[in-house]
Amino acid sequence: MIDDDGSVQTKASFLAVVGSGDLTHDAMNLDADAVRIYADTAIVSGIARSSGAYKGQRFSTRERSTDVFVKQGGRWRCVFTQLTALPP
Repeated sequence: MIDDDGSVQTKASFLAVVGSGDLTHDAMNLDADAVRIYADTAIVSGIARSSGAYKGQRFSTRERSTDVFVKQGGRWRCVFTQLTALPP
């Protein structure tokens, strides 16, 4: 995952921060404006909005999101996310 500040997070680091309780979400929404499917790969883009807390500090974000999904064993799995911060 490439976060809206340009930092790169691995799956392990993201799951670790969620598992520790340092990152919690009240809401996560995606207004998808494009979905493209190419065999067992899909690209989804849209405006993502989320709110929650990180290490006790409240946050609310509005970002352009692009996700890449791969179909494995009959299930779609997200394999890449790119977030770009949008002005309020």
